[in-house]
Amino acid sequence: MVNFKSIDERKITKVIFLLPAILIVGLFMFYPALSGFYLSFTDWNGITKTIDYIGVRNFLEMFQDRVFYSSVKNTIIYCLLTVIIQHTIALSLAVVIDKGLKGSEFYKVVLFIPCLLSTIVTGMIFSLIFSPINGSFNAILESIGLKSLTRDWLGDGNIVLYVVIATGIWQWIGYAMVIYIAGLQTIPQDLIEASDIDGANAWKKFIHVEFPCIAPAFTINTVLSVIGSLKSFELVYSMTGGGPGNASEVIATYIYKVGFTSSRMGYGTAVSLFLFIMIVAVSFIQTKLLRSREVEL
Repeated sequence: MVNFKSIDERKITKVIFLLPAILIVGLFMFYPALSGFYLSFTDWNGITKTIDYIGVRNFLEMFQDRVFYSSVKNTIIYCLLTVIIQHTIALSLAVVIDKGLKGSEFYKVVLFIPCLLSTIVTGMIFSLIFSPINGSFNAILESIGLKSLTRDWLGDGNIVLYVVIATGIWQWIGYAMVIYIAGLQTIPQDLIEASDIDGANAWKKFIHVEFPCIAPAFTINTVLSVIGSLKSFELVYSMTGGGPGNASEVIATYIYKVGFTSSRMGYGTAVSLFLFIMIVAVSFIQTKLLRSREVEL
């Protein structure tokens, strides 16, 4: 005979244990998200208690703002170059190290150490390195006879965004590499031996055996990289603040400036909502495409 009383008690116990987690998630995730959605339709300045509903005026202004379009363009460039270059290098390093490179453990540690640094600290360090006055990068170029290549790396609007991108790639390349190495080490050895027996060279072995087996690792890596690149803030702000002009302005730094510097929290929240929708859409499409590709492989 079913004891309904004991069933009810178990349900109550589960609810009691889950309640703190539900309250915390609701307080720090759902409530801010819902309030942010509402604030994107207001003219709140982030300070006063007065909040006036203005409809879609923030969004209309956003799509007429030249600086906003510049930040979107820079964000897309930042994302594409980071994903392509970072994962090409990280996957190449992973393959070389996995093949039994001498001193591989040392290289793993050295390449992974930058990931442990604070992004703000990394940005400040590289700001000093690329300084046109006493920066070590220009000093190195001069010492090897390439003085003609020295310049104000973070003050030249034509190259500053690419300098920031290179810094971000340097910091996170070890993280992607470790995930790829973990994927390579899960490949069944009999598949490798079968390809050797069939006479496959290193390239064919990688394309037809190794890469299909690490497709899930590739999916995880690229999705994380895309999300991180689209919402990149600390590195850009600590190195350039979005300058010179708007040459390195990305969506996240633009949100900070209009929201906190210009005290236009309502408008900044509207831009944040756009960034959220952009990240969700890109991540969803990317995941669907890569997952379907995994099945085909």
